[in-house]
Order: sequence, then C-alpha cells, then structure tokens
Amino acid sequence: LIFLWNDNRIKDAPKLIFLWDTTFPLKFAPEYFLPIVIGFFVSSAETVGDITMSCQASRLPAQGRDLEARIQGGLLADGLNSFLATLFTSPPNTTFSQNNGVIALTQCASRAAGFACAFWLILFGVVGKVGAAFSSIPICVVGGLVLQCFAMVFVSGIAIATKNYNRRNAFILALSLALGLGVAMEPNLFEGGGGVSFFAQNLNHNFGFYPRHKTCKKFPRVTTTTILSEATCTVNDYTWSSDDTDFMDVCNSLGGTFTDAVTVTTEERVKTCINNNGACCDKYYKKKKSNRTTIILILKTPYCIGFITALFLHLTLPDDEEEDHVHAHPAEYKETVAAGKVIEDDPETA
Repeated sequence: LIFLWNDNRIKDAPKLIFLWDTTFPLKFAPEYFLPIVIGFFVSSAETVGDITMSCQASRLPAQGRDLEARIQGGLLADGLNSFLATLFTSPPNTTFSQNNGVIALTQCASRAAGFACAFWLILFGVVGKVGAAFSSIPICVVGGLVLQCFAMVFVSGIAIATKNYNRRNAFILALSLALGLGVAMEPNLFEGGGGVSFFAQNLNHNFGFYPRHKTCKKFPRVTTTTILSEATCTVNDYTWSSDDTDFMDVCNSLGGTFTDAVTVTTEERVKTCINNNGACCDKYYKKKKSNRTTIILILKTPYCIGFITALFLHLTLPDDEEEDHVHAHPAEYKETVAAGKVIEDDPETA
C-alpha cells in the first residue's frame, strides 16, 4: 500500500464543489434520440432484474403485486434521477446490480442503510477532499469485495434465468449468453478498434462492421508537396544537390550559382485520416451518424445484444406445451409412465 497510495488527488481536490461547477447550454440533439431510447430500454430491463434479485436477497416476495409495485417505483426513480442528473451536468444513472451482491454478503437489506449510503455519496460529491480521499483508495483494497459482488450478481442472474427451465428457455438463454459473451470477449467484432484507445478513432473510421467513413459528408483536405528536382549549386562546373535548409547560404558563400528546387503542390480530400489522432472527417451526415450509433450500440454492448436477442426469441418462439405440462404436473406424468402410456418422444423412454 505504501507504493500504491499517494495523496496527490486529495491535495489537488477543491474543498467544496458546487453542483453546477461546469455548465453547458441546454439543447437537444435529435440524431442521438434513438440511441438514448434504446439505452434506456435496455437499462429498464436491467432494472427489472436488479429489483427482482434485490427482493430475493432481501427475502421478500419475488413475484406478485409487491414485486410489481417495487419495479414500478424503481423504474420511476431511474427516470427521475436521470433527468435530475443531466441538469447537474452528470451522466444519467440506473440501478446498480452489485448492490444485490452486497445484500447477499452482509445480510443487510435495511432501507436506513440505503439512505445512509445516499447521504455519504452526496457528501463525497460536494466535499472535494472527502471524495478524493475515497477515490484514492487502491483497487486492490476493495478488489475482494468487488470480485464477490460481481460473482454474486452472475450467480443470482443464472438462478433467475433457470427458474422455469425447459428446452425453449434453455435455447433462449444459450443463444443470448453466446452473443453477449462473444462481443464482450471480442470487442472489435463489430467496431474497428474495439476497446483500445490508441488510434481508436482512426480504426473506427476505417474498419469494422459499419465503418464511420460511410457516414462522413465532408472529408478533410490534405496538402501534398512533391519535389520534382532538388535545389542545386554550381561552382566551377561542379554541381551538387542538397535538401538542407541553409543550402542556399552555403552556396552563396562559395560564390556558386544556386538553383532553387522545383516542387508541385497538390490538394486532395482524404477518405481515411490525415493524422493518427482522429482527424478523419470534417462533417457527418447527422441521420446516418445516428443510425450507425444505434446499430453499433446494439451490436457491441454485451447486455444490449443479449437482452434484445432474448426478447426477440421469447416473442417469436412458441411455448413448449408438452414439456411445460410435464413440469407443471409431475405426479400426473409419473402415473402416465407407470401405466405404460409413455409419450413416444419422451427422452426417458429412448
């Protein structure tokens, strides 16, 4: 800890931070409306799962009107808090699923603890020194808790997903997990560059499932100078060339005849990038850029493509009535098997 921790953040942090420390003009960008709607749609589905998990970890009813009322309140709180967060010039927020892991580990589901956490979080955000002190804690200190919280979230999610286990639900779960984990392990599958930051803008512009250059309206211009013949100096019938900047002064000091270089300057638009820092497009088509952002958001976000895949399959695949009947009436099924009236495609008779 001696080598990992320092107090630089605490020294640099202000004593008090006002909520509107940085302001921006209020405006609405219509090209980002659809991506934001999809983001909130997926976030709402996450909220439903988080609240269900919270009820299970808190030993409260995980179905019925009580759960529905809690989900309704959670979704309303998400919307209201996100609206207030944007006015405070901060990103929107949603439920934090790792809190369910904390409840499962500590066995503390008191609302008073939640209100206390909210008070401290507000204090950390307003009193800069206190917030900087906690943000300076090395990740290795809280790594054990974070690891267990994320593991508990995964286990709880699998428990919910396999609650009504049958062939239909198993197929939906398998395909959703495959796509979700696939894009998480290969972030560059649909967008060039993936999770890298170095040259990421250039890679996103030139490569990927839907390269950004397809949404560019005005590409940048680059000026290229081509040297047809280099500068020369002639002294006593001896001629030599050079590209040094002080070549003319040297030639004049020798009493020679200086001939300037012959160059041709051309200007052209470059559809790739003119440097390594993302200077790839001067102006984009707003509608095309919005469509690309929406498509890439769906494809490259693990829980987004996983959720949409599960939702689509759930709405299109028919229910497995025969298997559902077996699971719903196991005693009747056993009597049928005992009586010899076995279903032909029953796996137990294969």
